[in-house]
Amino acid sequence: MTEIEQYIQDVRNNVDNFGGCSPEQALVYSCEAVTETVLGVRKIARCETDEFINSICMNENIETPTVNITPSRSPNVAVANIQEHSVCLHRARSSVPTILHEIAHLIVGLDQHGVLFRDELIRLTRKYIGVEYSSLLFHLMSGTGLEMSPWQASSRQIY
Repeated sequence: MTEIEQYIQDVRNNVDNFGGCSPEQALVYSCEAVTETVLGVRKIARCETDEFINSICMNENIETPTVNITPSRSPNVAVANIQEHSVCLHRARSSVPTILHEIAHLIVGLDQHGVLFRDELIRLTRKYIGVEYSSLLFHLMSGTGLEMSPWQASSRQIY
């Protein structure tokens, strides 16, 4: 078994950790969790969160969302509210991938984790985290059967 095949198996083994989700959503979360475990993540302190989100939104040419930081025991570490154009973070230190995940929801205007959302998430992680991270996430998603646009599409730049 190759390394990527082992990671894909890890994703499948971890899907049950995301109960209460649709199968597609659980697969996305599991792909993200395995990617974070394998490559690690940068966490952002509460005092830096607004500045970080604002800089990404300015770069992406979208309105900066209202950001609420509300401690919670919920298994969800963050939630995007499309209608209110807001993000609620439930941890004192949020990871860069978590923030990008919620911004991807706002950019595509969808709560679901379908192909449009996944493509945007890959594009954002490629741009703000790096090719290695986004490549692993992309290959885990496609390797578990989630529909994805071609890898090359994630490098598009809009000026």
